[in-house]
Amino acid sequence: MNKILPFAFPLIISLFLSLNLCWADPAAFGLELGKATLKDIEANHKVIKRNDAIFDGHIVNIEPHKLGLEELKSVFFYCDKDGVIQSTVLVMNQEKFDDMFKALSGKYKLVSKDIPFVGTKSAYFEDGASIIFINAPHLSFEMEVAYQTKKFSDALHKKHDQQKTDEREKEKSLL
Repeated sequence: MNKILPFAFPLIISLFLSLNLCWADPAAFGLELGKATLKDIEANHKVIKRNDAIFDGHIVNIEPHKLGLEELKSVFFYCDKDGVIQSTVLVMNQEKFDDMFKALSGKYKLVSKDIPFVGTKSAYFEDGASIIFINAPHLSFEMEVAYQTKKFSDALHKKHDQQKTDEREKEKSLL
């Protein structure tokens, strides 16, 4: 029994650490959603533009060319009012859809997909408290890959729904 114990301890620790990694949220470019901050972005990447007035937080655009992804055109981080990253959006050439779909399918749980031969292609994945989706609109040259916390996604949908409701009410009042 004493001979097994020295080998069991490192095995248990490595198992614990690997389980811990399984519960981590996605970390595009090493910046984990819901944990990494605006300061982490600024420390690790060249910031092109920062806007502090949208969604009660910050939108940060970083230099995409040194990140190692072919055809990457833009990278945006959406941070909450406390500066914590809630979403990462990659904009790239649409011809990379199949490659990105394969890569994400191997890493995250596929929830749904709509990949017609002709038309808008999309896929939706989940990982922990986050969602990942790819959207490649028909007749567009670009596509988006977005990583979002579910909390941010829900707030975004609520805000969008409220704007639609407000627009309808405004139209009604004009008639």
